[in-house]
Amino acid sequence: MEEALASKTRIIWLFGRSGAGKTTLASLLVDQYRAMGTPCLWLDGDRIRQGLSQELGFSPSDRMENHRRIIEAANIAEEQGIQVVVSAIAPQQSIRSKVNELAKNPVVWIYLDTDETTCRQRDTKGLYAATRGGNFSQLFEPPTPGSVLIQINTSAEDIRASKTKILSVLGIPND
Repeated sequence: MEEALASKTRIIWLFGRSGAGKTTLASLLVDQYRAMGTPCLWLDGDRIRQGLSQELGFSPSDRMENHRRIIEAANIAEEQGIQVVVSAIAPQQSIRSKVNELAKNPVVWIYLDTDETTCRQRDTKGLYAATRGGNFSQLFEPPTPGSVLIQINTSAEDIRASKTKILSVLGIPND
């Protein structure tokens, strides 16, 4: 399976709570692909919301539409032989299921399973603080068993170890 994963382009989707490390790990993964000479498109959830989805809010239908746009852009790139890395929360199983349904090829799901305390400490956007003690994380549904290829606890592993684990499972050489 690792040989099959390493031999073709695919859509790799890092998901998890805000503050889990999606953007940081995606950046390292994209850098690795580019260092290997592999054309790579990075679709970051925050960047998509600043441009392509700037008119969308955070209602359930707007969240679904935002993720639909991400997978459509990813499909277009993948069809052209471009490796795609997505870093977006994908907070509900219904959204992840819809992404799977719309993807031209199976999505490689990487779940960053990070505890809420760590996410609150990394709250650079102020999302957890804005809830004033409420549970911002309740909006996030953990994945169903068997629905992810890789699960990483970024509370317990440093970022380099997490990158190494991802590259190993994907069969990609590590620099």
